[in-house]
Amino acid sequence: MGYVDAHVHVWTTDTAHYPLAPGIKLEEMKPRSFTPQELFQHTRPAGIDRINLIQVYFYGFDNRYLLDMIALYPDTFVGTATIDPSGPDPAGLMTALARKKVRAFASSS
Repeated sequence: MGYVDAHVHVWTTDTAHYPLAPGIKLEEMKPRSFTPQELFQHTRPAGIDRINLIQVYFYGFDNRYLLDMIALYPDTFVGTATIDPSGPDPAGLMTALARKKVRAFASSS
């Protein structure tokens, strides 16, 4: 059994598929990307095999990249999604996200 990293952000330069939240500029993305493949270069040698991904603020309440990476690496990732507590149905959204391996929620991006 390996280790768990409980707080990791991942992001991509693919802003066509994963647009940045309003007001976020590309210059804020430092380094420019930190994808799961880049992450694994650090975690695998350290014996980390389970990771809780935390929604990065670049995407605001749009959790698609987080969810796509959890789906791509289901044996490695679970997530903490960001939700809008003033949105139309936060409880319903939380229930739907929980079905996609989201295990915790934050209310600010």
